Amino acid sequence: MEVPLALLADSANISREGKLNVLGVFDNIAATSFPTTHAAMVLVIGISASPAEYGLTRKCRIRLLDADAEQLLAIEGDLEVNQPSDLAGAPSVYFPLPLPAITFQHAGDYAFHILIGDDEKATIPFRLTDASGDRSEEV
Repeated sequence: MEVPLALLADSANISREGKLNVLGVFDNIAATSFPTTHAAMVLVIGISASPAEYGLTRKCRIRLLDADAEQLLAIEGDLEVNQPSDLAGAPSVYFPLPLPAITFQHAGDYAFHILIGDDEKATIPFRLTDASGDRSEEV
C-alpha cells in the first residue's frame, strides 16, 4: 500500500459521487502565545493498493512528532483496501480524518508520520510560528 496524497486542511469530505473535497490546505500555523491549542484540522490521506494487496488488512499508525521526536499524538487502526468494481483503474481511497484539538508547547517544526505496517509511507511537515513578534521561542 502506498500513500500518494497526504496533507493538512481546515476541512475535507467525500461527496456522494466519491469526490474528495478539500478546503484550506496549510503547512503553517501562527500563534500569538504558547502553549497554544489548534482546535480544528483535518488530516487528508489517499491510500492506493496493488491487486495483490486487495482485501488484506494492514496496521496503520499516524504519529505527530515535534523536531525533537517528542510525540504529541498517536492514532492507530486497521486498514483494508477492497478490490475496486472497475479494474481498469484502481483509484486511491481517500480518508479525511478530523483530528482532536492539539496543544503545542512551543513554536517550531512538526510532522505527521504515516506508517502502514512497519513502513513509513508519508510525512506531512508543518511549522508553528510565533506571531507575537517575540522570536526567541521559535526554533
